[in-house]
Parts: sequence; C-alpha cells; structure tokens
Amino acid sequence: MSTALNRSILGNLLYAVATKTTAATENRKKLLAEYVTAEKITSSAQLDLALEYLKGKAGVENIDTNDFDKSIGVSFSSMKPLINRINKGRSCDHR
Repeated sequence: MSTALNRSILGNLLYAVATKTTAATENRKKLLAEYVTAEKITSSAQLDLALEYLKGKAGVENIDTNDFDKSIGVSFSSMKPLINRINKGRSCDHR
C-alpha cells in the first residue's frame, strides 16, 4: 500500500464512522470523518480508540485535540512510513 490510504480502507473506515457511532458520539461524526479523510485515523483499531475516547467525553462541548490525538496514536501513525523504512533497512542489513 502506498503512503496514501487505500480507497477501500478509507471507505470502510468512513462506513464504520457512520455505523459505529452511538448517541454519546453522534455529534462527533464530522470530527471522525475529518480525521479519517486527513489520514489521522488509518485503522479500525484506531477508530475504536477514538470512539472510546469520545464516549468518555460525552457532554463535553470542546475536546482537547492534542489529548485526543495522543490517545488515539495520531503522532505514532504519522511515523509509520519512517518506521517501515527503518525496519526495511534493518532487514536488508541482516541478509
């Protein structure tokens, strides 16, 4: 898969945003969809973390996006290409 999120994965994540939200997270669908399309959320596990976080913040008007990002691993997922390149280099060194 390239650095851009595969369309099928993107579609599945957006579908999950639409179907997995509950009454407690209904008002956050737009935020979740924005995170998916911006590739800040790139897996169903990460989406599940985001939903759990938002359930815990039900009734809170404004969430701390820095805390949200840390809780769902946004900074980690942006490092995946770097980690993959490092790991690929290591596996080549061991041959």
